[in-house]
Amino acid sequence: MSKPAYPDLKLWTVVISAAFGAAKPASQTYLRCVERLGAAATDTLFIDDSQASVDGALAAGF
Repeated sequence: MSKPAYPDLKLWTVVISAAFGAAKPASQTYLRCVERLGAAATDTLFIDDSQASVDGALAAGF
């Protein structure tokens, strides 16, 4: 059996921003996500249909 190409890839995590008093597009919302993933913002893919949320993610270094 072959090894997975990306064995450490995490495709899903759930962060409830209300639990720490933040919401999109606040930068701390995105930073909490990467903290929980144990990843750098630059190593993630962020997708959203709201320009305000995209702008918030960009401001957080995504």
